[in-house]
Amino acid sequence: MRVSTFLLSNNRFAGNYEEDNVPSNRGIASVVYENHFLIGVWNGSEWEEGATEEEINSKKVNDLTIRITNSFTYLRQRALASSIGKPIALGWDYIKEQADQYKYKYAVANGDIIDASMMASIEDEAQDFGITDQQMKDLIIDRFLQGQSAYLFFTGMIERGRTKALTKLEALDFESAEAIVVLMENVPEVLSMEDAQALNNQMLAI
Repeated sequence: MRVSTFLLSNNRFAGNYEEDNVPSNRGIASVVYENHFLIGVWNGSEWEEGATEEEINSKKVNDLTIRITNSFTYLRQRALASSIGKPIALGWDYIKEQADQYKYKYAVANGDIIDASMMASIEDEAQDFGITDQQMKDLIIDRFLQGQSAYLFFTGMIERGRTKALTKLEALDFESAEAIVVLMENVPEVLSMEDAQALNNQMLAI
């Protein structure tokens, strides 16, 4: 993009201004600004990177930390949604509400909580499925426990990926941290336990 700017004594880019708003005591330049630089420095003929190595590394750490956190949060939400057989596209608030309901329903079916209303609902479901009340309770318990097992497996994998990425970042190993983040950002929507284990091994090998 072409910008109208004024230059400081050290030639650092000092802002994007309309011509009539540029301070009169500053040299004016109209140049194409290559905004991939952290701190643009105009040397009279082209832009150069004016940031120190420390400033550049700090920016990389900040950007990658945000991506790691976002990926970690999203994948944990996906894991919970998958554990109850719901797509994350239904929304996080809905997923949390459903997960809480599934957990409560399991507690009632397992006899941990006495709730006549919920038990009546379970018995109605049994009739709809054409099975006994006990078979329905066993089905609810089995599905909940399977979902919890899958959730713990996937979240464990996600936590290991997050920890390793942050460790690489702390060592300023940006290439490895980036590789792990890319894997986390591109986890397939449909993922079997075998696929998840292969992905986990791939992350740990970086």
